[in-house]
Amino acid sequence: LVDAKMDLADGTDEKKAAAEFANGAPAGTVTVRDASGAQAITVRKTAANAYYARSSVVDGIFKTNADLAEGLSGKELENFRNKKLFEFGFSDPVKIEINGAAYQKSSDKWTGPAGQIDPASIQAVIDKLRDLAAARFAPPVAGAPVLTVAVTSGDKSKLEKVTAAKAGENFSFQREGDTEGYIVEAKTMEDVQKTIAGIKPFQAPKPEKKK
Repeated sequence: LVDAKMDLADGTDEKKAAAEFANGAPAGTVTVRDASGAQAITVRKTAANAYYARSSVVDGIFKTNADLAEGLSGKELENFRNKKLFEFGFSDPVKIEINGAAYQKSSDKWTGPAGQIDPASIQAVIDKLRDLAAARFAPPVAGAPVLTVAVTSGDKSKLEKVTAAKAGENFSFQREGDTEGYIVEAKTMEDVQKTIAGIKPFQAPKPEKKK
């Protein structure tokens, strides 16, 4: 809507824009609720294939493009929900616990239950957890945990913990403090477990032999 607002500022007749919006066909609406309350954006399409949007919190009618309308049209609520299991993003984890085994970062070194860890192997796990996403949402499945992962990141105050249980051919994940359940497909889970199994001890480079 920033570009749209600039279009209006460059001379678009606000009364004309309001009329185009009023007479346009509904193209999509999204409502978001946060601590400050509900906010909505409504998009309409004119007979001339122009798109106009109105926000519930910003005055005016804004000219926009088809991308916004297409992004809202015909989508289920689930399409807009975040399916990522972890939120640490690009913050560097300082501690990871996997099924009770703790891996701690100090300076540029990682140590685990058996001593110093190969940094590339633990980084592979971090990357895999960062990208871990559910295929869909479903009520959590009660069952014996097959995987428990806790990640401490940032300033050490952000702790995220997820637990997985078998759910038919797939796996049901649940974030600590979240009542929602996340279904992760078997292939995705297999990749995660394979990467975790790849964590290995650090091996110092062998000194080069003198000629």
